[in-house]
Amino acid sequence: MPESGGMLMGMSRMSLEGRTLSFEFLRIVLDGATPVYVAQPGGRVETHFRLASLIDGRAVFENLEHDFPQRIIYASPGAGAPFARIEGEGGGETRGLDLPLNRVACPGG
Repeated sequence: MPESGGMLMGMSRMSLEGRTLSFEFLRIVLDGATPVYVAQPGGRVETHFRLASLIDGRAVFENLEHDFPQRIIYASPGAGAPFARIEGEGGGETRGLDLPLNRVACPGG
C-alpha cells in the first residue's frame, strides 16, 4: 500500500491448491530517523527489524536477537523482478528463502 501517516503497510499470503499455508501483516515505520520493519506472521506478536543498510535498491533489515529470520532483504535488481529474502544463522551456517514479489489488485478496489 502507498505510504500514509508515516507508515507503509502490506501483507503477504502463501497458498497452494486453494489452501492458505501462511499469512503475514507487515509495516515499515520510523523510529526516530531509522526505518523499522515490523512483522506479524500469522497475526502473532510483532517482531521488529531495524534497517541495517540501503544500497543500490537493496534494503536489509536486521534483528540478530531473533531466532529466524534474522534478516529480511528487499531488492529490486536493475532488469530483474523484485524479490524478498529471509535469512538467518543456524547450526553454523546461513539458511534462507527467496520470495518473488508480485503486486496484485485488490478485488473491489
